[in-house]
This record gives sequence, C-alpha cells and structure tokens, in this order.
Amino acid sequence: MKAIVFGGSGFIGSHLADHLNEAGYDVTIFDLKPSPYLLPGQEIIIGDMLDKKAVFGAVKGCDYIYNFAGMADLEAATTEPHTGPLTKLDNVILTPHIGSYTKETRLEMETQAVKNLISALNTHTKAGPEKPHPAI
Repeated sequence: MKAIVFGGSGFIGSHLADHLNEAGYDVTIFDLKPSPYLLPGQEIIIGDMLDKKAVFGAVKGCDYIYNFAGMADLEAATTEPHTGPLTKLDNVILTPHIGSYTKETRLEMETQAVKNLISALNTHTKAGPEKPHPAI
C-alpha cells in the first residue's frame, strides 16, 4: 500500500510517516522543506501545496493521503470549495480549512467581527462619515 503525507517534515506528519513506514507502507513525504526525520525507504517530494499540478501528480497512485501541511497563504483559502482536477480522483476527499473550528478561535473571530462592525458604524453612514456613536 502506498501513502503520502503532506507536511511530513513537521512534527506530527513525520511521526505518522514513521508509523506508516513501520506498518509496511511505501511512504512519500511532500513538504516545502527536506525532512530531518526521513527514514530509509521513505521518499520525499519537495514541493508547494499551492502547486496544484505537483499535488495532483504526487497523489496519483496513492492508496492513502494525509494532510498535515500548514496554510501559509490565507488568500488561497478564499477560493474554496476547490473545484479543480483533484476532485476527480477516487482517493481524494477534500475538506475545508478548519482552523476556525476551535471554540477560542471562533470567539475571537466573532469578537473581531463585532468590533469591525461597530467601527464601521461609528465612522460611516450612507451620507458619509459622522461622529462616533455616544454608546461606545
């Protein structure tokens, strides 16, 4: 069986790659940087997750695909849901970025949204800027 670990040079991804290797899988690591933890028998592809062609080529023929890569370019997340050729592969299940699914992050996002709204209401109306709201 063949497995690929995106972000396999990192702490979590490298441990998963090692466990897969010990279980007899052919393991490929896909990461921006070489892995200092690479074991004999593991293969590494130095590449960027934002390079759709490289990702597509890397996952072809893999039985299992694991993603522990970080998202360095948050603008890339604005084009989701993804509709490219990766969605046509039988061995790929795409998930949305779930960084906002923790309670703490969700609360911070909601708090910032309210602050942004109050700021906008205090500085602009349909007629243009006005004095801050007295309740703030």
